[in-house]
Amino acid sequence: MIHDGEVDKLVSEEDAAWANGKMVKPIWKGLLVENGEVVNPNLYTISVAVASTGEIPTWKNWVKWVQLCKEILNRYDWTVNELRVVNHFEINALKSCPKAWFSRFYLNLLIRYF
Repeated sequence: MIHDGEVDKLVSEEDAAWANGKMVKPIWKGLLVENGEVVNPNLYTISVAVASTGEIPTWKNWVKWVQLCKEILNRYDWTVNELRVVNHFEINALKSCPKAWFSRFYLNLLIRYF
């Protein structure tokens, strides 16, 4: 969780955070299927949450979000793409997060600068 430019680790990356919520009309192309069943993505995704009201984020929060995502991506040798960076609403259509400011588009745009 990122708030006021600080990071609080709430759940280990090895554990399921359940931050995506339940699957509701998922559109994410990275969904895993085993034995004909979709595996709950909370079990194999790493969630990064930002405390936000949906307004334009503070610069501190935006920078910390990019730095944290970059750190995680580098640790696993991943790149920013639609399979590696998923927005919560792509798993649960009832969610509106991450809002416009913390989307894959902005991460891809800003990651090379931080």
